[in-house]
Amino acid sequence: MKMEPYFILLNSSNVLDMVGRSMAEGVFETAERKNCPYMIEIRHEFIDHNLCAGLIGMLWKPELVHNAKKYHIPVVNLSNTHGPLPGAGNVLSDDDKVGHLAARHLLSRGYRHFLGLGVKNAQYSRERLTGFRDSLKENGFECQTLDLETMLDTASWSPQRYQEHIWEQAKSVIFDLPLDTGLFVVSDWLAWPVLRSVEKHTPQRLQTLGILGVDNLHGGRFDPRKAIHLSSIQPGFKESGRLALALMMDHVFDGKELEIVLRSPPETLIERASTAGPACADPILAKILRAIWVGIRQQEAVTLGDLARSHGMSSSTFEKKFRATLGKPARDMVTEMRIDYAKELLRLKQHPIGEICYLCGYANPASFSNAFKAVTGLSPRDWQRRSSQ
Repeated sequence: MKMEPYFILLNSSNVLDMVGRSMAEGVFETAERKNCPYMIEIRHEFIDHNLCAGLIGMLWKPELVHNAKKYHIPVVNLSNTHGPLPGAGNVLSDDDKVGHLAARHLLSRGYRHFLGLGVKNAQYSRERLTGFRDSLKENGFECQTLDLETMLDTASWSPQRYQEHIWEQAKSVIFDLPLDTGLFVVSDWLAWPVLRSVEKHTPQRLQTLGILGVDNLHGGRFDPRKAIHLSSIQPGFKESGRLALALMMDHVFDGKELEIVLRSPPETLIERASTAGPACADPILAKILRAIWVGIRQQEAVTLGDLARSHGMSSSTFEKKFRATLGKPARDMVTEMRIDYAKELLRLKQHPIGEICYLCGYANPASFSNAFKAVTGLSPRDWQRRSSQ
């Protein structure tokens, strides 16, 4: 019986995490769209080269390219750990743009002090921090950065040891930061232990520190339910998977050039409680702002008087404190946060505008439209149309 050749989609770990799933979805979408004639196997190791027509994967080890080339197997690399790998096609995240997106988000939330935490000897980390610093510099702000050593002896690895290892390197810098600092961490694998450590060792700072990660990793060793939910950028991993298989098929079937470098821009930024609301150096107000943010997204009633009393203030004291710290009435801030959530829903296009009205806490479409136009100058429909152009 004649066996058909196949493509290998190499997954580097035993768990198909968010990154791997996104890339695999892109690969299989392209396989269906382009009517790929070969089977695609997901493997954790590249050992058997028999009948392999092409190898696609997150290739942290450059020797994999050399091993494949010995058997004349074309390779497309999806990892930016070492930058573009010679002898392979490279479809990489546009990590400079990831850094720019991080800076724009933290600036939009009012942060004016910044720290970037990176990974030693990783190209993606250098590019993300460079984009972050450059974007801040264009807006007149400086940024301190620190590269961390993430490697531990695998024989004694544990989540707790890893968290302690990261915190020991970062704690002195974090303790010296102004309270209302925007912290950009180049990977969620770094951001989770930092966030958990801040929660444990300096909870006051947790309320005021804005922490933004990358990769949107939800699973593995760090459970998002055990700490304040992490805002995170999702790079264009799905698009990378699409481009990778298209590049491989064009090479295998049409003889087109393989050894090129393509970049996929970040897909989206998913805001959660770790950067919720505007920057605020007052821990009590910052905690209240995050409570408002969560309440809006969970379609709960936001009662400012109750929030004030639950934090030991009268309504009048709360209002004075709010105006003095943030420069506007509390109700105006709540309205802006509702409209900000509406913009997020309008961009996603997963709900009709009439439903978004109620999801954002408005009693009817007319009151929603009036509030939206007062903040943005546009109706919800016109804003959605412009944002998608």
